[in-house]
Parts: sequence; C-alpha cells; structure tokens
Amino acid sequence: MIEDANIIAHQVVASKAKIEEIKAKIESLRFDLAVEEAVIVRLQSIKLNPAAHQVVSQIESRGQSGVAGNSLAEQAATILRERGKPMQAAEISRALVQRGVTTTSKAGMNSMVLSGIRRRSDLFRRVGRGRYTLKLDHESEDK
Repeated sequence: MIEDANIIAHQVVASKAKIEEIKAKIESLRFDLAVEEAVIVRLQSIKLNPAAHQVVSQIESRGQSGVAGNSLAEQAATILRERGKPMQAAEISRALVQRGVTTTSKAGMNSMVLSGIRRRSDLFRRVGRGRYTLKLDHESEDK
C-alpha cells in the first residue's frame, strides 16, 4: 500500500514537471507567434499603404529607424506604418511601452506621445478625436 502511494506520488511529481515544461514551451511559441504576426502586420501595411511606408522610409533613410534613442514621434510613425490604420494616442503609447520605450517625464507616456505628434505635423494627420494617421507625401507638399 505504501509502495503504491510512493509510485503515485512520483508519477504526480513527474506529471507536474512535464506540465511546467509544456507551459514554458507554450509561452515560447506564443512569443514566436506574436513576432511573426507583427511581421505580417508590417508587410500588410506596406502593401496596403505604400505612400505611408514611403514617409517613414524617408525618416529611416536619415538614420532614424524608429528604435529607442529616436524621438517618440518617429517611433510613433513607425508604429502607425506597421499597423496600417489610424490609432489613438493611448494605443500608440501602449505599443511603445510594449517595445520597451520608457519616459522619465512626470506627464506620462500618453502626454509625451501627443506632444510629439503635435510637433511633427509634417508626419501626422488628426483623423478624429485623439486618432492620428500618417500624413502622406502629397499632403505635406500641399502646405
């Protein structure tokens, strides 16, 4: 009887270890999936909105790739290009935070993003209350 209980206890421990192993593998696969989905979104946005892609490509060609160290506005432009649709400033802020961008400003990330978007009217166009999109090249030239 005690021997059976020891065997069952050993099997329970082994099963729990296997479950933890599988959970770790699932998390790894979820991360890989998220990366691949982000690539697909970026490729689709380039396909669906080549003019917006050209605007951000001009930024990137000046050595400003939209990664940490560049202005929040330029990073926001990269996010908008990748998403391929208008976004609220709060959504852009969340995407920046997910990419590891931080701010020491007491005003917070949302305020910093809004400020950057408003300063860079050459890149952004307001399309609704708190919603922004990339300004296309021909829109910039019209002004």
